[in-house]
Amino acid sequence: ASYLWISTKYPSDLVARFEASKQKLLDDKMNVCEFEGEWILGLGGRKAGAGAGPYYAYKLLREGMEVFFAANGDGSDGFYNIIVRFGALPLTMHGHDWCFSQLLDLFKALHVEILSERLSQVDMAVDLVDYSVEHWQGLVECGAMVTRGRSALRRNRYEPPVGAPESVETFRTVKGVGTGFRLGRGTMIRVYDKLREVCYESPGKRLLMIEYRWGGRLPEAATRVEVQIRRDWLKENRFQTFDTFADFVARQVEIFRYFFTDWFRLLESAPDRNNKHQSRIKRDRDWAKMVDGACAFYAEIQVIQRVPCQISMVPDRLLSQLIGVAQAVVARAPERYEGTHDDQLLAVMLQALFSVSLDEHEIRKEKLAQKILLRRAVYPIPEESEVVYGFAPVGSYENK
Repeated sequence: ASYLWISTKYPSDLVARFEASKQKLLDDKMNVCEFEGEWILGLGGRKAGAGAGPYYAYKLLREGMEVFFAANGDGSDGFYNIIVRFGALPLTMHGHDWCFSQLLDLFKALHVEILSERLSQVDMAVDLVDYSVEHWQGLVECGAMVTRGRSALRRNRYEPPVGAPESVETFRTVKGVGTGFRLGRGTMIRVYDKLREVCYESPGKRLLMIEYRWGGRLPEAATRVEVQIRRDWLKENRFQTFDTFADFVARQVEIFRYFFTDWFRLLESAPDRNNKHQSRIKRDRDWAKMVDGACAFYAEIQVIQRVPCQISMVPDRLLSQLIGVAQAVVARAPERYEGTHDDQLLAVMLQALFSVSLDEHEIRKEKLAQKILLRRAVYPIPEESEVVYGFAPVGSYENK
């Protein structure tokens, strides 16, 4: 599954259309109804935290895709955040390109303008047909691996393999039998027996895998290798420019190879932990073939080309940003500015505007400029000039 956070701007009449459909749901005592032809409208909900309200007001559903229109503010300025979730069903059947195209078509029909987007969660997976996870499970149990992942043991829920390092745990247990292992917390990798999982837990998913992943047959064994990536990890590490969906498609070869070569890899045998050159140890042959084959496949996927919209600057938001910067300056150096909070903010803005060095003479002139701007001119104008910093005196001299 993949999650995409999008900041958007859409017409005010869209909210009215949502509310009309929502009222129809309430009147007919239904959970969902048709909206814009192919999409289904559902009621908002899902608490954001203890005592908090719902984080989305409306949601649209279609074939495992969910579009949540967040309930942040009243939307009077026309700006809303949208959360998009692409589930395993559409991604398996149609691929990410089709899913993202459907989202863009929906936004176009609703006259929704994308201002910015952030990919907050994405899972990359490789399915190996007629290959058992037992070999790799054995390498993990004997410690034949190098990893940068953190420990993620949950003994009340998972049982780690016997003899395995503490940073590895059994990913899923079906009928009391461990199906593989996982490593990490938040951002993690999973290697497990996909055949055992779908046969016992989800007959519908089994049919989906047979048709779209296993070549139209039920294999004797099937192993899945996947990495679950979270945005907080990407921001803190080497993928700082990983923002949009197109960024992910363009860099997925680099991302996959990093996780299964540098972040975690299986070796031919258990390494000497005192050896400082772990990169020289040969990788397991099957593991290396899996990584190289997956990267070759990802390299053939084209980047989705989308013309970015031209973001129109909103004056009120720019002013709010300006005030926020001034407040940050005052908070970091309060001893440099005197007067009320408003006086301090104005002093910062004047200093930035005229690049004033705060010596004694300039401070005197700056205070006078403040009073002139705020129509508090009670001091005489300096003799050297009747204009202070380019601002003409407000009012007449007779009032001073």
